[in-house]
Amino acid sequence: GDEDRGYYTAQVILPLALQTVTTPLHLLGYEIYNNPKGTLADRIGFLQKDYFKNVSIRMVRMAPPWSLGTIGNRELRSGLLSALGLRPLVTSQPVYHVSG
Repeated sequence: GDEDRGYYTAQVILPLALQTVTTPLHLLGYEIYNNPKGTLADRIGFLQKDYFKNVSIRMVRMAPPWSLGTIGNRELRSGLLSALGLRPLVTSQPVYHVSG
């Protein structure tokens, strides 16, 4: 249904899209460590030099474990629990508590 489609879409897109933010932070950490006396211009130049190449390769590296792997794990776990006649510990349906 729509909930599953939303889950799969988010699980594929979000980890990959997040690489556009985390890759520069990761590389900035390397730059600061390896070039502690570098100027702001040096750091910006370093990040801009291979930005798209670095982000692209990190997206390729992150897709199997964080996108495809989590979807596969969810499906495998759900199938095994169903085969054993068990229900999942965490359901996808929200739990509402009504106080009164």
